[in-house]
Amino acid sequence: MPIDECVFLPRLPVRVQEVTAVLGGPATGSLMTVTDYELAIDSSLPLDSAPLVKPGMQVAIDEQALGVKAGGVVETVATTPGTRGVDGFHFYLGVRVDPTPAKLHGFRCV
Repeated sequence: MPIDECVFLPRLPVRVQEVTAVLGGPATGSLMTVTDYELAIDSSLPLDSAPLVKPGMQVAIDEQALGVKAGGVVETVATTPGTRGVDGFHFYLGVRVDPTPAKLHGFRCV
């Protein structure tokens, strides 16, 4: 197999998010987008609470609408309010759910 016809994925499993290639068409640019199966939660913190939360902190997740209870780890706390789609009175918060509950594999929230 020619090296330019193979793709290395450093971690499996992955989920195909989008295919932009056309059967029989030229292979140019991005042909496919994949994502991992790790659940990440984008949220926000009020201005007064943000200084208390640091990356690496353990969190408890209780999502009643989906019936999910899990643990997680804070991955990101923005250093400036109003970034990454959050209003100017909140700081962005990113949490990785560990491990992703099986019932959420393939679940899409838009």
